[in-house]
Amino acid sequence: MKAKLGLALAVTVLVGSVQVNYDGKDHLLTAGPTRVFGEEPRKEEPKATLPDGAVGFSGQVRGTVAVKNDRGIGLKVAEVLKTWPGSKAADPKTLVGLTIKVTASWVKGEGEKKGHPNELQLTFLRRLEVGQEVTLEVKNVEREIFVILELTKDQAAWAKEGPKEEPKKDEPRKVEIVVGQKIGLSDKAAEATFSGTLVGREKANLKVKIAESTDKRLPAGETVVFFPAGWEKGEGGQWRVTRAYAEIVERLRAGDKVEGGAFFDEHPRLAWLTVTARGEGEKRPERKDPEKKPEPPKSGGDEF
Repeated sequence: MKAKLGLALAVTVLVGSVQVNYDGKDHLLTAGPTRVFGEEPRKEEPKATLPDGAVGFSGQVRGTVAVKNDRGIGLKVAEVLKTWPGSKAADPKTLVGLTIKVTASWVKGEGEKKGHPNELQLTFLRRLEVGQEVTLEVKNVEREIFVILELTKDQAAWAKEGPKEEPKKDEPRKVEIVVGQKIGLSDKAAEATFSGTLVGREKANLKVKIAESTDKRLPAGETVVFFPAGWEKGEGGQWRVTRAYAEIVERLRAGDKVEGGAFFDEHPRLAWLTVTARGEGEKRPERKDPEKKPEPPKSGGDEF
């Protein structure tokens, strides 16, 4: 072990001034506090940005994209949904409210090939937008850095669609249904939350069989019809459901398991909706060809 010796010079001026030459430089000191030359400034140890209770976390979290770049996102954690058996975090709930860095997992190179980030995960992260809510399986690997463990089937399929194309002027944005992703349907705040199963729709009205809710106006076990929350003026000044809302309704399936927030006026309406599992959709009856009736003989009499 090598020890490093240093020499420090302390000078105190009580009255008047004095000139000090140290390390080849002249310093004019006046009366005042002691000046120390040759003392290296103390380096403060970097403060950990991740609480001790969250270090080594491995599990599933839900949050909102706060910031993004080409390498990953900053995810503001709203809820810790699951903790995997291999997690080393003593108190996973300390993640709630923090913004963690999420990037793609690292793929080791084979032979002479260099390692690289998981391309599908990286594409998924790049497609996310600031403000978008997402549920991810992540693992803490270094300080506040987390990597994706695995994408869901829906998330992987969404990532495989490739980079998001910007819509042309006056062209509505295409809405994607991603399991676990919260879809905002209105600027109004939710007065109640619920979970249930989508059983069908009437035009733009959605029928949901309620499993649980926080409001007696959405009784458990009953089918509630939610009326559209998004409206716009169409050609001729007539009101119509917004294209974005209509696209969401078109992409929902009967049997979808959903969670949502509702507000009320004369009808219950959706403030937001999250599809937690996809259904198979409505089973349409098989089309049967109408029975052909025998044509009458063209001549009026018996034909031989």
